[in-house]
Amino acid sequence: RIAGNFLMKKFNYVNQILYRIYLLIPFLLELRTIMDWIFTDTALGLSSWLQLEDVYSNMYLLKCARWAEKKYPTQRGVTRPKLTKYGVGGSLLTLLILLIWFPLLFFSFSSSFYQPNPPTEVNVEIKVGPYLPIYHMTAQDIDLVSFSSTDLKILRDKIDTLNAEPTVKVGLRTNRKIDLFNSIKQRILWMNEKQTLVAIKRDAIISYLTFVLH
Repeated sequence: RIAGNFLMKKFNYVNQILYRIYLLIPFLLELRTIMDWIFTDTALGLSSWLQLEDVYSNMYLLKCARWAEKKYPTQRGVTRPKLTKYGVGGSLLTLLILLIWFPLLFFSFSSSFYQPNPPTEVNVEIKVGPYLPIYHMTAQDIDLVSFSSTDLKILRDKIDTLNAEPTVKVGLRTNRKIDLFNSIKQRILWMNEKQTLVAIKRDAIISYLTFVLH
């Protein structure tokens, strides 16, 4: 019962293609070969039986190739016609390109592509040098507000208002420093290593804001 596969009974293109597909199915050839070895009276070991099956498989493919040469003979040394080259070769080339690129194109143009992926959590932390943070804020879910292009324009306009005359610029920045200091002083406290609350020094805040605003 060696090579008792029904696909190997005839030699033609249909059987050859089906047999090659059969060989590509993972572990199917090994399963059939081991079952044949179990239920067939033989003096061969399993490894020899597998080698014999491999020999029969290669012989069948060679016989199919010889059948094709007899069925469709070609003269030696004659180049293949362009219709055959571009028809068969071009079709196979297109098929291979589609098999390689189809998954990428499918996922690229799927509904999940080009969809916004907004953040779900934002952490903001302000610290001066190597010291512990003087401000820490976390926002999640509904506390997050989208920042549109209009909001960005408004923010830029507010920043541009600082570009006033030199005599006015100092006053504006000084006022902003004082306002920021008062706001921070009212809302932020610094916890030291002993877990006691210590108010932030005015000079440290002014120095930090001077560095940031400049």
